[in-house]
Amino acid sequence: MPDTQSETESLLDIVRGIDGRTIMLPEFQRDFRWELEQTYDLFDSLIREIFIGTIIYGKPSFGMTLREIDTRPRKSKGRPKAKGGNTQLRTHDLSTAEIVRRAMTQNLRIVLDGQQRITALYRAITGKDNVYIILRDLDILRDLMSAKEIGAVRLEEVLEYIAGEEHPTAISVKLSDAYTSHIKDWEQEEKDACFTQSLYGQYLHQSDDTDQRKLAQKLYRRAMTLLIDLYKQQKMLAFYMLDMQLDKFCLFFERSNSRGIQLNFTDILAAKLYSGFNLRKRIEEFESHHKITLNREIVVRAIAYITGIERGGTVEIDKSYILKHLEATDFTRHWDTVCDLYARSLHYLASQHYILSHDWMPSENMVIPLMIFLREIGSFDVMNEEQRRFIEFWYWASIFSNRYSSATNEVIITDCGVLTHVARHEQITARSYFMRLRSLITEPEDLYSYTKRASATYRGILNLLGYAAQGLKDWNSTQKIDTSMRLEDHHIYPRAYIASGPDLDMEQAEAEQPPPREILIMAITIRERPAAPAPLAQQLSIDPALLERPEAQAARQRGLLRAKAEALRSAEGLLAWGHLLTWAIIFVSAIHIWESVAAIAPAHVGALQLPAAVYHGAALAFTLMIDACALYIAKANAAAAFVGAPSNRWTIYFYLVTALLNASFVARHAPAIDVTVQAQLLPLLAGSFVLLLPLSIPAGIVAVETSNRTLEAVRLALLVEVETLRGVVAELPSDNMPHESASEQVMSPSTPPELATLNVATTEPAPMGGRPMTYGMADLLAAFPDGEGILFTPRDVRVRLRCSEGSAQRVIQAAMEAGQIERAARGAYRRTQI
Repeated sequence: MPDTQSETESLLDIVRGIDGRTIMLPEFQRDFRWELEQTYDLFDSLIREIFIGTIIYGKPSFGMTLREIDTRPRKSKGRPKAKGGNTQLRTHDLSTAEIVRRAMTQNLRIVLDGQQRITALYRAITGKDNVYIILRDLDILRDLMSAKEIGAVRLEEVLEYIAGEEHPTAISVKLSDAYTSHIKDWEQEEKDACFTQSLYGQYLHQSDDTDQRKLAQKLYRRAMTLLIDLYKQQKMLAFYMLDMQLDKFCLFFERSNSRGIQLNFTDILAAKLYSGFNLRKRIEEFESHHKITLNREIVVRAIAYITGIERGGTVEIDKSYILKHLEATDFTRHWDTVCDLYARSLHYLASQHYILSHDWMPSENMVIPLMIFLREIGSFDVMNEEQRRFIEFWYWASIFSNRYSSATNEVIITDCGVLTHVARHEQITARSYFMRLRSLITEPEDLYSYTKRASATYRGILNLLGYAAQGLKDWNSTQKIDTSMRLEDHHIYPRAYIASGPDLDMEQAEAEQPPPREILIMAITIRERPAAPAPLAQQLSIDPALLERPEAQAARQRGLLRAKAEALRSAEGLLAWGHLLTWAIIFVSAIHIWESVAAIAPAHVGALQLPAAVYHGAALAFTLMIDACALYIAKANAAAAFVGAPSNRWTIYFYLVTALLNASFVARHAPAIDVTVQAQLLPLLAGSFVLLLPLSIPAGIVAVETSNRTLEAVRLALLVEVETLRGVVAELPSDNMPHESASEQVMSPSTPPELATLNVATTEPAPMGGRPMTYGMADLLAAFPDGEGILFTPRDVRVRLRCSEGSAQRVIQAAMEAGQIERAARGAYRRTQI
């Protein structure tokens, strides 16, 4: 069937195909995202015979993973359920033979374009989404009926609008009810019963107008019949059926753009490999670990080359070969190795200044031969001078000969073979190879045609400048350019500075020639402007190259551990104050309430007369308590922000109430306020105290207790991070130091030798008849170093020492008697500060 031939089908055909799993989605298709309002517009267009676009189906000839149409409930009114929700969509891994068989016998089709429309249609017709057609007012419909027979009334004539819920005073027909009446072959009585259960049917049932009710039932049945006819119309929906081979399948997705989402053959490959190798997940893992964007086509082609070499015969790396012949086992076997080669090759290009940044590489495909060279030689550090010089020649000659501008796959395979010979110290016998590396630029004027960033030659000249200078600086910030920077060419060539007419080693007219040659040469020969002093942050910055060393990574882990441990200690100390603060505010508030009642309404106090100092002291204590709560809540919010936890939403209420309370207190007691004014304000202030005091107490308690819960979550999160980092740091070697025992590494320098050597041990049998295990106080002190400043419990001791509960209790008791640890709050212990 020609690819350009359009066909039509009914809405019932779509529903049957989805229910029978003969219409499915490729795994790489994006999730259903339409709002209900878009579904309303879609059915409105169908009813009014407005073209809604063409659906494109495909019949691939290779195995892949398919998934079903999204039938999950919406997460809220009108909003589709997000990807990765509680219920995952079912997927089906189909082999090539299974896909071909089902396509021939069951008319299996996959949706290439139109997923949102098909899913919206299916969900509305089958009742996954509630969609109603609301008919026009009954009086208008009565006039319409008088003008023509009911059998001649069209759905468009009676339709008012489409909504997601019934109208209480108008006929409302649910789309799924019409579908159910068709597949179950409802009689008139069943349709009338459905109408009676509707809101409008119940409204008419309560009235005495029998004629009106009968007319509404007749129109309801007519609307349901018209909907069924709409579902059954064979020319309702247009579609193209593309019976495609791999090359057409890949071409379709590379040339189609659906709402800004560009799909390429690696998306199709991910669907094919999904059951045995999760390509997307492995790409995300690589990018999160290396902090660089992975060019997936580069890695896939490299795996195809290596696999082809292993299998023997002709090596191919084109898209059709990859989709037909590469399997999940090939990716499982080579993925980690090839990704490592990719990262190391990019690092070599950057460290040797072959590239200014990843975005400005002349051609990313040039990385593949370099990866194969690295695979053969093992490390760039071991190559000799001749190999280094050939890499230098090959790299720049390929750029200026535009070698990678066309026939890329053949060029990649050829260069991979050549660099393999170089890695093995073998001679390159094909003389024609070097003929293809001749530069296309022989005269300076030749460079004037390369003025666009997309040109590999243009980008190559910028990189060549950086290679010749062994690193360039950003003209604006004077910082050295590294591969992670967002780089633009004007950072190297300062157009605005040239336009200002500076003193140059060439004519101004020559300097203003189009880039790249004369301008880039001029950029080197510009007389240096006075260098501005570097800011303090730049002076104190660390060389990025140092941070890539293993020693720096290990030191970073140890620094993270210390920082997290200090944060954990601060959170625990702050949390202890929070629990005390809750009870303190209750106690002080009770005294202050009594003082306020005595000051405002002395008659209610009775015979109790307390010294004035008590009242003033209570007021002062209450004010200080408010300030303490505010300070505590602010610190708790800062600790929560440190770990990314949400802030306390009660904070603003507490601050508002206490601010009003303090304002009222100041207005009542401030000596600068006239006595007459105070007398006039006294009733109002009395009312404000009566209102604000009861509010301030619960607001303070709730705010503090909410902060306590937040801090508890912060403490647990930090505890997990500290324990995780402790395990990582324990496996790291010390910097330039012999590997001491654990006790010697973590023993506090201030611990006296006599306590460090004291070791009252407890012994317990080893499991399975092994050697007995001995646990002493030295082990306890090593497990909980003084520098951590954390509290520990008997359970922590059992986990750290890997001992039984009895042994943990005996070691703790011995350490307490020796004065090396002391009790803390809530059954916890801490080391004694000696």
